[in-house]
Amino acid sequence: MPGDVVWRPGRRAVLVLAGIGLASGCTSGADRTNGTVFDAVRKDPLFHWRPEWATHVYDSETPTGGPYPESAPRLTHDLYAESLPRSAVSDAVATALASGWHAAADSPGWVKPIDGSSLTLWVTISESAQLQSLGMIFSALYR
Repeated sequence: MPGDVVWRPGRRAVLVLAGIGLASGCTSGADRTNGTVFDAVRKDPLFHWRPEWATHVYDSETPTGGPYPESAPRLTHDLYAESLPRSAVSDAVATALASGWHAAADSPGWVKPIDGSSLTLWVTISESAQLQSLGMIFSALYR
């Protein structure tokens, strides 16, 4: 009959089931790794270091998973200035060393273990005279 409603499972049922999975606390290994790395970076004194010359901060997260599952999570942290001082990189390195980072043995940058994890934070620090910025790229390595 024209007025009868017939239930046919379709896209809406699939979307509802997917939403239930997300709301129930189902997390993948990639999600846990992303959370561990990003939380550790956000708690680190180097991430919170704001020298007086910094006029703007820009952060960008690139989680692991998706189209590049083999990549590690990465947080790019840029400090911009009107005029970047010559000592910007050495000042950032001094801050890193004072907060427990040490030189990486087999790669450029500095490393610091993440407590309670098999991961090690890794950071590279560089400057851009053209952009008047100091860039820090935080990532993770498996121990």
